[in-house]
Amino acid sequence: MGKRENNSHIDCGCPREKKIPVLELEFIKAQRTKAEGQGSMQMGSIDYSETKKQIANAKKREQIREREQKKKMKSEEAIQREEELCQDTNKRRRATNPCDTHYYHTPANFKYQNLRYYTTMS
Repeated sequence: MGKRENNSHIDCGCPREKKIPVLELEFIKAQRTKAEGQGSMQMGSIDYSETKKQIANAKKREQIREREQKKKMKSEEAIQREEELCQDTNKRRRATNPCDTHYYHTPANFKYQNLRYYTTMS
């Protein structure tokens, strides 16, 4: 990554949730290098425009997280419904007799089934 315009060092291998936000790095650097108990930067009043941006970004991240969670839930529900449908279909297949299927009740196939039956019986 390197350095920012303000020469604050941001090359860090820490996990993202433990990193110092880029906007605060310059202040932290000034606090670490302060001389005679006072740094070059001091705490001031609230920066309303920056606070508003940060709140908006936090809301966007939360909305994205919720959207992804809903997608995940929908896909899991779809998979579960599909599995239930397959299980129901398999139960019905096992419960029905193969002779009861549509194939055996069509007139042409029924005739051939009877011929096979008679030829194997003789």
